[in-house]
Parts: sequence; structure tokens; C-alpha cells
Amino acid sequence: MGSEYMASYAVNQLEMFQAETFDPALIDKELALYGKLGMNTIRVFMHDIAYSIDPTGFKNRINTLLDVSSKYGIRPTLLFFTDAPIENPTAGKQPKPIPGIYSACRFLQ
Repeated sequence: MGSEYMASYAVNQLEMFQAETFDPALIDKELALYGKLGMNTIRVFMHDIAYSIDPTGFKNRINTLLDVSSKYGIRPTLLFFTDAPIENPTAGKQPKPIPGIYSACRFLQ
């Protein structure tokens, strides 16, 4: 059993994997809960901007996610360089969530 996974601190896939916002301690806490709930699969979206501004750091952050997932018996499906509704994405601080709307509306193209 599984679900899509976006760390609770992130409004979109870019914010999840930028060096300034990546939070492995929170990811560990959240995936520990996933494991306790019996989840064993997550689907994780990634954005090419996070890779293009810091390829080595991006790969390190992905490896951290993989290590934490493995620790709890969770198998991630990685979706590389996905796009979605927001046009002209940029690195840095991301738009705030829209209250009452699922955060996927802040996914990036």
C-alpha cells in the first residue's frame, strides 16, 4: 500500500528538493509514520530546476530520501523532472499554499 509523498514543509516538488528547504529530519519523521501505518510504497515527484542549479546536491538529497525510505521498508517510485500546472517556475522561495486547496495546485511545470 502506498501514496504520493510530498514532505509537509514543501508546497511543490522544487521546494522539497532545494538545498535551502530540504529537511531530512522531517522526512525521517514522516516516513517513520508511513511505515507504522503499513505503507511500503511512495511516489515522489522531482523537478529539473532543483537538479540544474545543484546537480551534486540534488543527487545527495535523493540518496538521503532513498536511505530514509529503506530504513522504514518503503520503496519509492521516483518521477524525474515532472511538470504540472504552474507556468514559469523559478528556484527559491515558492508561493504559499492556497488555503483549502490541495497543494498539487502549486506543482511546477
